[in-house]
Amino acid sequence: MRAKTADVHVRLLSVFANVDDLVDHDRAEAHFRKGEALLVELPGSELLVSLYFEWANLCLWEAQVRSGLEAATRSLELARHLNSALVVQAEMMMGAFLWASGRLGEAFECLEGAWQEADALDDIRSAWTTLNAAFDLGNMGDHREAMRWFVREMSRSRNAESPFAESRLYPAQVHAYGSMGELGRVREMMSRVSNPQGFLGWAGQYALAFWAGKLEEAETLHTALIEILRHLRRAENICSFGADAAHLYRLTGRHAKAEELLREGLSYSVPGGHIVLEMRGRECLAHVLADMGRTDEARSELGRCRGIMAAGEDWRGLAGLVEWSEAAIAVAEKRFDDADRNFAGAIEIIRRYSMRTHQGPTLCEWGRALLAAGHRDRALEKFDEAIELYRHVSAGQPWIDRVLADKQASGL
Repeated sequence: MRAKTADVHVRLLSVFANVDDLVDHDRAEAHFRKGEALLVELPGSELLVSLYFEWANLCLWEAQVRSGLEAATRSLELARHLNSALVVQAEMMMGAFLWASGRLGEAFECLEGAWQEADALDDIRSAWTTLNAAFDLGNMGDHREAMRWFVREMSRSRNAESPFAESRLYPAQVHAYGSMGELGRVREMMSRVSNPQGFLGWAGQYALAFWAGKLEEAETLHTALIEILRHLRRAENICSFGADAAHLYRLTGRHAKAEELLREGLSYSVPGGHIVLEMRGRECLAHVLADMGRTDEARSELGRCRGIMAAGEDWRGLAGLVEWSEAAIAVAEKRFDDADRNFAGAIEIIRRYSMRTHQGPTLCEWGRALLAAGHRDRALEKFDEAIELYRHVSAGQPWIDRVLADKQASGL
């Protein structure tokens, strides 16, 4: 009887954590507590593995990394002890929390192991693992590696008519292609679905609006998405998409809105111990503050980023954004030689990882800094590189007009 009652609590925990129309995290936690109280009095079981997995998943939504890592550890240890097939999903969850904890190398090893085990079983949980890995890689600016995961997973026949592939993998692929400026791929993937809705529709609309230079439309799409995420209490996603939105708001001069959104994200990531999303938030906030001339505050935010990076993990494209923010601070303080070095470091990393949504704006900021330092020829070179990029990706004329405005304002 205890086990049957506990099973009901596990199911309701999952419902109240994951079903959009029924999301209620307080009720989900209540069912976790009741289920745990029953199951810890019984021999270890797969039901207890599932209970800790579902609780860890809720902690992930809420960016509560310390609590979630403890639950993920318990789920994985028990699954291994029981020699259970549930070890695959437990390893996936452990990988997610290792990543959130800033243990990046361990995280991707764990996720790769989970995928290999699921693939060997021809188990759809390989798709879950792919989605988790792609989310992690996307937040670090490594969209090409994320695409390697997607291509590998989608090559498996189990995904040929999978609802999960259409509802979850396709949208994430579209978002990655959009970040790389591969608009042909975006349109091709959108054409595979007769009536793209949900996140697939959002990802496609956002990518096309952004690259068309319709930044007000792109802002509106971001604002609507974040409101949905707030309603669903998806703190991890608010931190992630909020950083993307803040970069966009900064481009359109809406620095106060960017700061407000970033501080909201940090109010989740910092207390919860989500190191990666703290990095994303602080990096962008440093840039926003530098733009507003608040360089002491900007240096403080970036100092925390440098402290995190000192642990020696590979931060991939995110390291380029840190360099970019460092350049912005140097420009604000009129340290143009330092800014030049930081811009060079930033653009090398941004190009390496095909972070094209950031590449054009970085080149333009670099060009303006060179002008301020009196290097007109080099400034013209950076502006021309930005125009070349926008033409290469078939971006809309408004992006080129922005660069031309910078050139004209300086008499180039």
